[in-house]
Amino acid sequence: QAVKDATNEGIRHAGPDALVAEVGLLIQEVMESAEVHRPDGQVLPIYAIKNLTGHSIAPYRIHAGKSLPSCHFGGSVRMLAGELWAVETFGSAGGVGFVCSAGPTSHFMRGSTEPPSTMQSRILSSNAKAMLDLIDRRFST
Repeated sequence: QAVKDATNEGIRHAGPDALVAEVGLLIQEVMESAEVHRPDGQVLPIYAIKNLTGHSIAPYRIHAGKSLPSCHFGGSVRMLAGELWAVETFGSAGGVGFVCSAGPTSHFMRGSTEPPSTMQSRILSSNAKAMLDLIDRRFST
């Protein structure tokens, strides 16, 4: 529910001339004001995931270059009239608010038509490399 509420807060404040940093701060405030109450009595805080973001959208380009973090990073980037945005918020109960390339992978993004850089290749698991290869061969995207 916290992630849904945070997403709706972001949508309410998104629009022409909105500061991306302010929208991100509002998303974070709503999300991190919630907590999860487990059946065993443990209470876990909700953290906004800092390195998964919403983004601007352009024709034929789903990730068009501007990011909308679920937290406050500062900056002066504004949403402009005519831009389309995906307000995507990500939360974690009891985590640290950051995801990394370790363990099972459920999200893949081909940032460009270029192959992964040497640094990217080093951190990808063999399964992730195989999945990206399959995507390249099957879809050419």
